[in-house]
Amino acid sequence: MNREVCKDDFYVELEKNKGRSGIRNMFSGLSSKKYLLFIDCDSIIENPGFLKKYLAYIKQAPQVVCGGSIYTKDPPDRERMLRWKYGTSRESKPAHIRIKDPYRSFMANNFLIERDISGRIRFDERLKGYGYEDTLFGYSLRKAGIRIDHIDNPVVNGGLEKNADYLARTDEAMSNLVEMMRSGNYTDEITEYISLLAFYKKVEKYESWLKIFAARSMKRVDTSLCSPRISGKPSFGRQVDTSTGIAKTCTPHLILRDSNII
Repeated sequence: MNREVCKDDFYVELEKNKGRSGIRNMFSGLSSKKYLLFIDCDSIIENPGFLKKYLAYIKQAPQVVCGGSIYTKDPPDRERMLRWKYGTSRESKPAHIRIKDPYRSFMANNFLIERDISGRIRFDERLKGYGYEDTLFGYSLRKAGIRIDHIDNPVVNGGLEKNADYLARTDEAMSNLVEMMRSGNYTDEITEYISLLAFYKKVEKYESWLKIFAARSMKRVDTSLCSPRISGKPSFGRQVDTSTGIAKTCTPHLILRDSNII
């Protein structure tokens, strides 16, 4: 279908999938114009003035412009509800909200960028699958001091996966995140940039303390497990003092000294 639609235009068809990052990087090398417009293939353009709005904004000589992403107002069927719920609550934001945190709000499914900047700031091609390639690109733009503008010129996200498929892609995104951290090419600053990494670092910080706390708690359980009492009734467990012949009922209990554990 693409061949037929693009038969009168410049069209490149790859024999092998280069991945989300690789194909975007390749695009900047094929173009000869000053600006590149990236749109995901499953995006739906509802506004007939979509291109005109970008062309009008180019007159302001921007570096990077994000148009935004929205979802259908009507919810989909139940088996695709998870992706729609997440998208409408976390991704569908107007420009005046996105501009408050312009780099974290960057999304690669609908953005305009100067070709020269696209040639210098590259998507990380080590991330082969789904997830975090646009987050890292936004981070790289911030590090390079590249300005990101946000306007209300959204596309409709038409690629709603089934719930199980979306969970699988989320797992794939976690693998990308692990690969990124293992590479060692990103500073500790990025852990504060990505909320999931920031949470992980907080947990990691308290890990050794929690191990000590758990060990001490188990020791208290061990030393106070059996309280002496004479009883002929069935109990959790018994120990017999060989010197007196008195049975001791084992009553397990644990007292938490501090419940304010972070």
